Amino acid sequence: MRAPHVFVVGPRYHSFGSTVVNKCFTSGRVRGIIMQSRQRIMFFQMILKGIPGSDDAEATITLREQGIHCRWWDRVGMITPPQMKERLNERDLDWHLNRYDQPDPTRGGDLFCDHTAFISTTAGVVERDVWQQRNWILPAFMTALRFATRNFTCSGYIYYGYVYTLGKKSVELQEFSEEVRELNVFHAFMPYHDEGEIVAKIFIPAVNLEKCEKYDGSKARVDLGRGRCQNQWTSYAMPHMPRQSALLTFEAS
Repeated sequence: MRAPHVFVVGPRYHSFGSTVVNKCFTSGRVRGIIMQSRQRIMFFQMILKGIPGSDDAEATITLREQGIHCRWWDRVGMITPPQMKERLNERDLDWHLNRYDQPDPTRGGDLFCDHTAFISTTAGVVERDVWQQRNWILPAFMTALRFATRNFTCSGYIYYGYVYTLGKKSVELQEFSEEVRELNVFHAFMPYHDEGEIVAKIFIPAVNLEKCEKYDGSKARVDLGRGRCQNQWTSYAMPHMPRQSALLTFEAS
């Protein structure tokens, strides 16, 4: 499929061909872009992923070369397309969202999290408080920071990247992430809806990652109490790699 010529710079856009970029938008303070081609809509969504750790060299390899793998892939070392197809299903997605750290009878009683083909990320969310008649904006950064530092108890990294969503369920399609935070798509009650989750599948390629930032948990807690949060270290994608940022370019192949 030939991609259209579309150039987007900040909140402005120019489009050529059959695809129209409807608008740039902010959801939970994380930006995204809506692309529409005839009757089909695709979202190019910025996401954050918090991962505990303290090895800057390893974090840089993840950012620039390896990308972010699901825990199943990291555990077994090698997976095949038939195995991927088998695990991308509604049942496993439900377990990933609601029974992540519980024993899975289909995996010999092992914890499900060791076998998941899904990757939790966040893009922030807005929660409605009917009793107080107000909406609460829950930023993606705070959710990612809590996961990266295990609730401010260790050091960790926040990765900034981009994934594609379709505005509807597409569990079997590896290329598209599931926007679990979207109540018009995922109707069932989820106790962790406030995490603003967008679920990627199998792995997030390094080319989709923009940068990662390192935070010390205890220091971050103190900084937040003072109204700011300063990261310890930042690494960006290699200059020659096609980074996705506020300047996005889609060119014909």
